[in-house]
Amino acid sequence: MAELFRMRPDIAVVCNATQLIFTLPAKWLLGIRIALIVEDTPHATRDLGFLARIVKRLLYRRADCWFAFSDDARLFLEQMGIAKNVMRSSWSVDMHRFERLRTNDRLMMEASDANIKIVIFVGAFIPRKGITQLLAAWKTLPAKVRYSTQLLLVGSGPLLHDLQQTIENNALTEVKLLGQKSYPEVIELLKKSDLFVLPTLEDLFSLTVLEAMASGCPVITTPYNGARELIEMNHTGWLVDPLQTEAFKKILENALSSETDLEAMSRAARCRVEGMDNVLVMNEFAQSLRNLVVK
Repeated sequence: MAELFRMRPDIAVVCNATQLIFTLPAKWLLGIRIALIVEDTPHATRDLGFLARIVKRLLYRRADCWFAFSDDARLFLEQMGIAKNVMRSSWSVDMHRFERLRTNDRLMMEASDANIKIVIFVGAFIPRKGITQLLAAWKTLPAKVRYSTQLLLVGSGPLLHDLQQTIENNALTEVKLLGQKSYPEVIELLKKSDLFVLPTLEDLFSLTVLEAMASGCPVITTPYNGARELIEMNHTGWLVDPLQTEAFKKILENALSSETDLEAMSRAARCRVEGMDNVLVMNEFAQSLRNLVVK
């Protein structure tokens, strides 16, 4: 707050309601305009209580303009009665850093057969990430599909013991719990994988979906993810409700079948997010702010 009074910028960019609260005095006293970055989505806020919704609505409406980080975020703002001065922006990645490895350079981790496909999940082992639903669908896959695939689970969390028990009780020897990995290690794992799965039950805009696609991984995710806008069915990935086990199983089986060209989908996935490179997105964001200043 002291810095705002010292610097007296034309616009303050804030990322959440808490930052907005602390910036409001500078708006009222100095006339500083507030730009609010919005990630909220209808599905990720559906459990908010009535009072919380009212408070959030009152706070958000105090901003002067809004940057929606997904189409779902724009819809969330519309549901709050905010439609004017809403601009689109997004998360971004270093596309060069996530550049896909050449096929000949991709090492199939712990796989003796080069034809084995690698499926990867990266996230917290918590209920809302849908990892329990992933294993429920996975164990129903035909044996020939499972035995020609490895499922890598990267992360940690309170469901770890339950996952270990499910893997052991169902003899899912192709499922590997890799634990928590550093960011560079996650990038390398994504580059070596054929398919990324995030069966989230509640999410904003999952950055891991963007990172996976930048790495050339087609994605299976859900309607409860702001990043769903990146998915074109059977082209860059698939959308499925993870609570529908049979439908989830069929999507997995289809994705891993010999009839699905995952290499072509890999190229399509990366192509879909090439415009979300850090430099491109930040330049557009900066230009939007400059346009606001001169208004």
